[in-house]
Amino acid sequence: MTFNTPGVYNYTLTISNECGSNSYNSSITVVPKVTVVANGVSATCVNTSIQLNGTISGGSTTGTWTASVTGGTFVPNANELNPTYVPPLDFIGTITFTLTSDAPTAPCTIVSETFSTTFNSEATVSTGNYDPICENSSIQLNRNLEELQLQ
Repeated sequence: MTFNTPGVYNYTLTISNECGSNSYNSSITVVPKVTVVANGVSATCVNTSIQLNGTISGGSTTGTWTASVTGGTFVPNANELNPTYVPPLDFIGTITFTLTSDAPTAPCTIVSETFSTTFNSEATVSTGNYDPICENSSIQLNRNLEELQLQ
């Protein structure tokens, strides 16, 4: 048997033969499974805080956020479903965030969901150093550009 909806399901089992019949009454309790949804931005700039969004429903409605790197902070804390995450200072790279449910009613299991955010470096530009020139003179400027593209 498969039960698609939580609840208490009563049943009766009756066995009969030439000597008579016997019945047994009982119930099966179906508890809700846990569903976790976790998301946020896929890319941002270095030293930028991001909003994390999470929902936990079913057999548990609470949980905890974790990050794949140390040094960041969940504000107000990692147990809030929709905290702000402050990355480690000057961190450039990808952080994987995981939202894990608290233990649900047995026999259901803990559920987690992950997503990643890439923290990109700032765009930089340099033209070099030049000696003074006279008025109405021209000069060739060198350039060194590193463009920032969010993924």
